[in-house]
Amino acid sequence: MCIANNVSIIIPTYNRCKLLFEVLPSYLNQNHVCEVIIVDDGSEIPVQEALLSSEIIDKRIHVIRQNRSMGSCSARNTGILAAKAPWVFFGEDDLILSEKHIENLHTERVKLGADIICGNIIQQQSNESFADACKQIATHRIPYILNNRLISIEYGSIHKPVELPFAHAIFLAPTRLLRTYLFTTRIGGPSFIREDQELQLTLRKAGYRLFAIPNAVGFHLAKSKSHGSGTRLNNSIFIHIASNIINTWQVINAHYETIAPFFGGISKKVMMRRVFFWTIVIEIKRKLQLEYPFVDNVICILRKKIALSG
Repeated sequence: MCIANNVSIIIPTYNRCKLLFEVLPSYLNQNHVCEVIIVDDGSEIPVQEALLSSEIIDKRIHVIRQNRSMGSCSARNTGILAAKAPWVFFGEDDLILSEKHIENLHTERVKLGADIICGNIIQQQSNESFADACKQIATHRIPYILNNRLISIEYGSIHKPVELPFAHAIFLAPTRLLRTYLFTTRIGGPSFIREDQELQLTLRKAGYRLFAIPNAVGFHLAKSKSHGSGTRLNNSIFIHIASNIINTWQVINAHYETIAPFFGGISKKVMMRRVFFWTIVIEIKRKLQLEYPFVDNVICILRKKIALSG
């Protein structure tokens, strides 16, 4: 058991060693870190093998390999069961943490009386430098937190601590709690969207509170850099749309009573109609962004104009 450093970081990964090694230093540089558990979800080139030939050397890194790809949920559960510290923080293989990210989560958790806590997420666009992505923190002007179209959260709009029904996959929680519930493995497909929300909603139903804070930021690197981990190697837009909608239906169907009060009490049918329509729109936009770089340029221009007008 780790005493001074009380957090086990768990990072699931699949076929993205280069990207993983790019973000890994931001996890190792955090305070309170007992260990970094990398769960290799059956990558074609084993992470342990790639790690030996890299320049990253840290005795806190432990690699656990699953012999075949079983998905992000299974990989996270493997990490939870192996964790030595009393707290678990979930990372991702394409996400860079801000300085003192975990320390800030711990500090605010105590102040808020939170059982589970997370920070903001900023998405780097494909034509955007990392420095420009960092600037998004100051320029985000989204007026709402709850996205009634996709029944999701607009994380960049969090400017003060707020209690939420669910959040994203980058969060801090007690190890004992996670071992009691674990992630469901019934949510799958090329897009594993909602698997983190399903667990968080289960915990909320059991009486545990989740908060999000603005002063712990995770930067998702541009999607065009690689696929893998949560987004599997399948570029079919139809499969991604179907996977997202099926996963969302499962979560809304199982947790409607917990979700509804945060989204104005709208009916389950209305929720799903909105998700169906807007998932198609968002996936088409993402496909266009990947295939036509000028789309990203237009989006960046519009974002800057909105920021200036705000």
